Amino acid sequence: GGHCEATGQTVTKQLQREIYVYDPLTGIKEKFDTSLNSILKNVLILNAESILTNLSVTVDDIINYVIGDQSLEQANSGRMRDRVSVLADIVHGSPYIVRGPSAGYEDSEWGPSTPERTAADNGQGYLQFQIDNKDRNNTIYVGSNGGMLHAFNAEGAEEGKERWAFMPSKAFNNIQRLVSPNAGHWSYVDNTPIVRDAFINNKWTSVLVSGMRYGGQAYFAL
Repeated sequence: GGHCEATGQTVTKQLQREIYVYDPLTGIKEKFDTSLNSILKNVLILNAESILTNLSVTVDDIINYVIGDQSLEQANSGRMRDRVSVLADIVHGSPYIVRGPSAGYEDSEWGPSTPERTAADNGQGYLQFQIDNKDRNNTIYVGSNGGMLHAFNAEGAEEGKERWAFMPSKAFNNIQRLVSPNAGHWSYVDNTPIVRDAFINNKWTSVLVSGMRYGGQAYFAL
């Protein structure tokens, strides 16, 4: 939410968000809110030790700030960095829109006994994958320097609403920098994602892959 200089419009802030962070120890995603598991919370506390002390804030205050709570920003008599908009700057990344599957795979082109051909012979080939997903929501994916890859609805009554956001572990390791009024600009998910259809674990699926550019020497796939 906030004022958009490009359009001149002011957008109402979205109050409910679904943000997930990758836990490298368990290999699964965790909900990023104040119920964050103790291991990840302790990592954040360790990384933010000086900020917690200097700003007299708690780790939950940092989490809530990242989610979008602006009540403890300096403009509201708090000590955290002010933001014009909760959505951070998008510098080197471009939005990528995903519609129904549209790759040019032909089920008949796979060799005999290959996993892809076997799936097709059993009614689970790429053509069936296209049919099953032809009406899936059009979604815009874009990375920002707020530490996340964002997924926005691109159609319907909820057009423009964030469906969910994902925070790579490399971004999580520096997410505390966002709250400091004295910190310089920091890059996070500063790259353009791509989405391709792939045959994984004996079924077709769509996979998003992105890097982080200056945000970290890492790639992630969803």
